[in-house]
Amino acid sequence: MYLSDLAFGLFYLWLLAYLYYFTSWKKLIKPFKYPGKMALTNYILQSVIGLFLFSSIGLGWYEKLSPVQTFLLAIGVFIFQWFYSKLWLSYFQYGPLEWLWRCFTYQKFFPIKKNQIEGK
Repeated sequence: MYLSDLAFGLFYLWLLAYLYYFTSWKKLIKPFKYPGKMALTNYILQSVIGLFLFSSIGLGWYEKLSPVQTFLLAIGVFIFQWFYSKLWLSYFQYGPLEWLWRCFTYQKFFPIKKNQIEGK
């Protein structure tokens, strides 16, 4: 099972790269750059949203939604994260958790606002 998960994951990465670089689908894939630049933040945010929606400390929807409802909810969460990511990245260079991770990794403070980097 682990090997098939790895193979499918690598296939999806290869497929996206192929579509981006070698087809006219580049315009369709380009909008995914916003949530992609904030991958760590969005991953943690999805976990928090899922905790709130599905656990007993939140709405408790675990095993209460149909597959179609669950799919639509997942699409809705992704659309929310897309807009959030685009709005955030219009003011800041990095996502909040990406910035923290970068500062921690390099043991150096990096400016997060776009105008601090561009010198405005």
